[in-house]
Amino acid sequence: MGRAVLTIVTLNMAIFLVGNNSSHAFETPADDVLRGAASKLIRGKVQDETGNPVGGAMIQTVGSDAQAVYRTVSNASGLFLLRVPAEGYYGDSLLVKSSRGELASFLDRYHFTTDRSDPLQIVVRPLRSTVVNVVNSEGVLVAGATVNLIASLQSLATATTDVNGLASIRFPADCKVDWIAAFKDGQGFDYYENYDAFPTTERLEVPQRVELTLDGAMSVQVSVIDSDRNPIADAQVLPWIIHKQGKLSNAHIRGPWKTDADGRIRFDWLPKNLERSISFSTSHAKYHCPKMPYFNPENPEEKELTTVLYRNATIRGRITYADGQPAVGVRLQGEGRGNTNIYFRGYTSTKSDGSYELDIYPDQNTIVAVCNDQLAAPSVTDILLDPGKVLENVDFKLSLGTLVHGTITVGENKDPMIGETATLIQQGDNQAVLVRWNQTDKHGHYQFRIGPGAYTLQLADSEQINLMVTDERELVHDRHLVRPPRGILTGTVVDKDGKPIGGAEVLGESLNARGHAGFNTLTNDRGEFRCERWTDDMILVAYNEVLNVAGIQRVAADDQSVRIVVSLAASVVGQVLDAEKKPLPNCTVFLEISADGDGRCPTRKANTDSDGRFEFAAIPAMGSHRVQVLSLTNPQGLTTKTFQCTAPTRIELEPIVYD
Repeated sequence: MGRAVLTIVTLNMAIFLVGNNSSHAFETPADDVLRGAASKLIRGKVQDETGNPVGGAMIQTVGSDAQAVYRTVSNASGLFLLRVPAEGYYGDSLLVKSSRGELASFLDRYHFTTDRSDPLQIVVRPLRSTVVNVVNSEGVLVAGATVNLIASLQSLATATTDVNGLASIRFPADCKVDWIAAFKDGQGFDYYENYDAFPTTERLEVPQRVELTLDGAMSVQVSVIDSDRNPIADAQVLPWIIHKQGKLSNAHIRGPWKTDADGRIRFDWLPKNLERSISFSTSHAKYHCPKMPYFNPENPEEKELTTVLYRNATIRGRITYADGQPAVGVRLQGEGRGNTNIYFRGYTSTKSDGSYELDIYPDQNTIVAVCNDQLAAPSVTDILLDPGKVLENVDFKLSLGTLVHGTITVGENKDPMIGETATLIQQGDNQAVLVRWNQTDKHGHYQFRIGPGAYTLQLADSEQINLMVTDERELVHDRHLVRPPRGILTGTVVDKDGKPIGGAEVLGESLNARGHAGFNTLTNDRGEFRCERWTDDMILVAYNEVLNVAGIQRVAADDQSVRIVVSLAASVVGQVLDAEKKPLPNCTVFLEISADGDGRCPTRKANTDSDGRFEFAAIPAMGSHRVQVLSLTNPQGLTTKTFQCTAPTRIELEPIVYD
């Protein structure tokens, strides 16, 4: 048996050393010894749809940093071994292509982890394709536009439109496509949404042809500097959230956008018809960005943005066993909280001498914890360092720790919930918290091994369980669910005569369920819709502004289908004034559509025009509704006005003074 195991290990290592073409490869045994403790192995087999092994297939990571790509090649039996850094919780996604590129597969990083011991079974299939047609607002073909296909927030395919405004994109058949986007300097930006409801994890089948319209562009410059006002070159800047008017949701676009030697980068293709502001995600390996710059369409003249980055701090230490011997390859997680909503979460592993190094964000209360299935240690909490500072001797001594585990079941038969998330949150003395996750296995079982401390445990969508862990051998917490926390709702929208209403927008909100996001979707030509939702009691609103019809319907947690009847609707108009009674343009106005005034309300949104006026059509002619006004130029709070709507009439509100 020992000889067989040795043969397999030697074969796998040979596969890796020959096949890894990355500049980040661990190419020599010496380098492997030095860095191997901070890395992990992904092993698996590549085969086609008939089960035949695929040799010579390229397996590579796909991540947010285009420079950090790790590759290997499968052998004649389809087997591969890929070494990747151990830092990330999920790691990167994997893109697999046959040697001639006609077969491919995409493994979303959220559906596998580098911790799994069983080999990956990867099935490559023929690539799919779609043709993207890009035009401007006048229908003129746009040549030279960049087309980007995005799946699981990763850019998987890029092309450029030809003289006929066409680009053909090929992509793995098993990937869940989020968006197909097109942009060109001076022309604008548009994106196809591959879903018919939001939020949802379901994705549609990509059509054979997609048409995108570039209907005008704006230019925004982002400058990145350090705390001494010096420019930072090679900082990655992404227009992280772009939401065009008329779209169900925003798009997350990725590209090789980095600052120049002067710390600047320009985006000359941002769309004019924005639904909301654009946030620019700014990152650099050596710095922390506590506040993302954003472009506010309410202030279109402010097109030169500046963001300040602060140099990371560093902690170092060693991890040893109880006898003082170094612990090799033990992973640590660090997490910080500070006066910013951009918090730190990072990972590292110990080297051959048990030492480790971890860069953390400055000015954030940080917890560092051992993450291991067999051993644990007391976490080090509330580390707070200035920019650029180094803290030495943050050491850990391993012990058996406490095993927190249990089983999550569902339904009358208590079937195991497979792939359900268990969340464990450790709390420090100040703002510091550290979050860990574990997904249930085929038996519905989850587990964490932890050191002493204060924790909260949340199983599926249950109430949090407070834990004060000392030296217990184990703590068992099971959870039984009456129903799965999320499910599919189908429905139809019809008028009082039963005629289907196509193009109706359907909004849903959970009643008495804090933290459960609602959804919005559109009906097809048959008045039908299908969406993923929380299995809560919900209030739904359907409306069509063109037909000026609207309706309200409640659904129970166990309902799987619904029929919403719409009728002639009302409209409301109003004006927003400032404290001096002058019109206040570019304010955001929220319309909360209420049914009997209880629970959360489906909400619509509009902006005031140059005269401070706003209007909503297709409002259900029943119940009490309200509008809330927010100005980002003076965001001191919301100004609210409630009104009754009992008939399908036009309602003129008294002027709203935003003070």
